[in-house]
Amino acid sequence: QSWLWIAMPPWQRVFASARAAARSHGWLALGLSSGSVAFCEAERLKSWEERWAVNKINWHLENVNPHLKNHLAQLVDPKASVAGGMGPRVLVPLCGKTVDMVFLSRQGYRVVGVEGVRKAVEEFAEEFGLRVPTAKGPTMHVNFPPEVDAQRFRGHAVLIAAAEQSRREPPPPVILVEGDFLELGEVEAKALVPFEAAFDRGSLVAIEPDDRARYASALTHLMASGGRVLLVAVEHDGFGPKKGPPYEVSEADVRHLFGRHFE
Repeated sequence: QSWLWIAMPPWQRVFASARAAARSHGWLALGLSSGSVAFCEAERLKSWEERWAVNKINWHLENVNPHLKNHLAQLVDPKASVAGGMGPRVLVPLCGKTVDMVFLSRQGYRVVGVEGVRKAVEEFAEEFGLRVPTAKGPTMHVNFPPEVDAQRFRGHAVLIAAAEQSRREPPPPVILVEGDFLELGEVEAKALVPFEAAFDRGSLVAIEPDDRARYASALTHLMASGGRVLLVAVEHDGFGPKKGPPYEVSEADVRHLFGRHFE
């Protein structure tokens, strides 16, 4: 495994694509859904829920993250086949409603985002998801394997519109795991099937420093052998009494957290 550290169509066809994409991850897309289930949400998510409630989400970029564009060929093998909706699988931890997932899907990659705030999941689906005429909302419910607790993690498939002058095939749906990323352990990671690539565009710097070891453990379990992580971090002198978020993450911090399992 390796990481790159940087400071600073027709409805029936699309619907079938969503089901096929869920199955290609090893899961089953059951049907259309706009509802939600109750979660035992961790205390640490409350501050983020409060930010989303008042739309205090200025960390989100309107356009695709330039680091992702510049280093995509290093993150994912550009020669890898994306035919038939079976492109490489890319994980986006603490994804929010980032447009980066849309960008990756339109490249033919199978994208899975993990997000603990329900409003972020809903807004991503509303802003980027295609609406199926017979559905009440823009998502399909995805059933995960039984090893993934359905009371703590809920799956959503979001159909993505093809961009102009894009591939002929519709983009693979973006799968969203609604739940606390730090609660994903080795058992859940194995059930979700490890990923070839992951893009952290502001997750490690966002969590409390005391939670970094748990984050690193979860991410490590979720990566396949030989998988690559593109990690965007920040270095600064600190601001405010807590010095974040975003918190400073140095190269030494990254090596300490991931050095045993990544090159």
